[in-house]
Amino acid sequence: MAPCYAAPAGTLHWRRWDDEEEMVVFDTASGSTHLLSPAAAEVLLALLEAAVPQDAAQLAQRLLPGEDGVPPDARDVRALQAVLADLARLDLVLGCDGGAP
Repeated sequence: MAPCYAAPAGTLHWRRWDDEEEMVVFDTASGSTHLLSPAAAEVLLALLEAAVPQDAAQLAQRLLPGEDGVPPDARDVRALQAVLADLARLDLVLGCDGGAP
């Protein structure tokens, strides 16, 4: 089973300015502030909006939908796995065991 991730509820505050694609995130649990790349920002926002934890393939399908329902290719899924791993190292997302944070 692929690892799944969720954003911690209530501990992240973010801001994105109109003319910027990057996003600043403050984590109240750690007191850390991070400047995220546009890709990392989109992944984090998708997890914040998700009702349930997501794995890289689910996020790829949501963020990179192919035409006529074609699933994203393996390269896109691997790229999302790398972004998720980076976010997890920063403690901005939590790994889930069995679908529950």
